Amino acid sequence: MCGPPIAIFQLIHVPPSLHSMVAGAGAGLVSSIATCPLDVVKTTLQAQSVPRGAKGYEGVSKTIVRIYRQNGLRGFYRGLGPTIGGYLPTWGIYFTVYDFIKDRLRRVPLAVAHPDTSHVAAAMAAGATGTILTNPLWVVKTRFMAQATLPPSAPRYRNTVQAFYSIYKTEGIRAFYKGLVPSLFGVTHVAVQFGLYEKSKSWASRDGRQLTPTAILGCSSVSKMIASLATYPHEVLRTRIQVQRNRPAGPPQPPRPPEGAVMSSGPGPIGAPVGSSTRVPPAALYSPLVTGSEPPYPQKPDQPMSGNGRLRRWQPKRGGIIDVCRLIYRQDGWRGFYRGLSINLVRTVPSSAVTMLSYELIMRNLALSSS
Repeated sequence: MCGPPIAIFQLIHVPPSLHSMVAGAGAGLVSSIATCPLDVVKTTLQAQSVPRGAKGYEGVSKTIVRIYRQNGLRGFYRGLGPTIGGYLPTWGIYFTVYDFIKDRLRRVPLAVAHPDTSHVAAAMAAGATGTILTNPLWVVKTRFMAQATLPPSAPRYRNTVQAFYSIYKTEGIRAFYKGLVPSLFGVTHVAVQFGLYEKSKSWASRDGRQLTPTAILGCSSVSKMIASLATYPHEVLRTRIQVQRNRPAGPPQPPRPPEGAVMSSGPGPIGAPVGSSTRVPPAALYSPLVTGSEPPYPQKPDQPMSGNGRLRRWQPKRGGIIDVCRLIYRQDGWRGFYRGLSINLVRTVPSSAVTMLSYELIMRNLALSSS
């Protein structure tokens, strides 16, 4: 039932009070290594600022090919360091808080009468605690994985330490908490997932027997799939916010015409000389949310020019959660909030199954080592 990597926990003496933390961290380590390639593809898909169906948009297959061409197999493990650094404390904190609250609620008559409610409450408290404490790690991880969407000339992070230093130096401490609010929306995800997981475990073990690994995999897979379908939009929103980099931004300024030029009242930009071919592309061509150092879209020959004839770069003003939601909806409709869902399910369902199975088996072996 327990493979050698899990069975080794029988040989380690860990105080019972730390069982949840050790088992959670161990489960996070196994899961992060096993599913990192799928996580890279999913994050790259979500981070695209190009509307679905527009020129330059890439689906799952094109994204996989581009990652491989740019970085080979190593590209699918981009961000593994911060991923491991994120999953270990995340699951260690989560299961510690979850089991602690769940154990305390067993002494509350109302919670005893409604066990499903206690599971949901414990899951939400654990999820919020873990999210607040580990959000900086996930910002760095997301930035690493989304680098595939940047143009070749854009600066890139070399390693985790350099990424932390660079983000702090150029964007300040607030950058590490980008996407925190939509991440907290994810508390509803774990509430649904763990509520269903505990319920399905109770149903599967109604005959009093210990759950088999197959049963654990089944319970975790079903609960994760339902939770993902119900709460996925917050992940897209969180990713689009986290990949933003703070930089001076402002509304586009009309080009200053050469001295003595005649103004046109036609469809060209305000203040453009008559007969100028410098038409302003439709506003829809410019995305108010860009990824990293990537320009909104490739520069066009008909882009507005400054008085000295040089291309004027648009510095779009990026909004908050509401503005990003409007952008996603304007680009892709409701489907935009489910961009990358297929690859997300392919990644998160096995990841959840591996995490929960590892956690349950590590907990059993730690209990044996303490007996």
